[in-house]
Amino acid sequence: TDSALSAHTVMEYLVLGTLSYLPPPVLGTPALDLLGKKLAHQSRMSKSEESVYIALGEQCICNAVHIYTNRKSEDSILTNHIMENIVKMLRGPLGLKYSCPAQSTWLLCHKTLLSVIAEGIDTACEHRK
Repeated sequence: TDSALSAHTVMEYLVLGTLSYLPPPVLGTPALDLLGKKLAHQSRMSKSEESVYIALGEQCICNAVHIYTNRKSEDSILTNHIMENIVKMLRGPLGLKYSCPAQSTWLLCHKTLLSVIAEGIDTACEHRK
């Protein structure tokens, strides 16, 4: 159904949103150490290639939030815990703070978190049981 597709689409956008702060690893090298810190040799991309991934990731975050805010009351959005998944995805770039590859990503995620929480509280109040 259209509702189930919305939840699935948001989840896909969230996965792609990680490109804004975790560029894809070079084949044969680990992307993360056990603490979740980026390894120095992780990315061998040029600055222009990296900026493309950052822009793509940021746009995917915007798209995910747009779908969530427009369809937040749908059953599939609620049952798939989309708000919780958005907040979980935002932990990565927000946790990096000043070491986030692009400060625009950090700022976007900060604004997104506040927006999603406000929307989620309203939705939770509407759907109290």
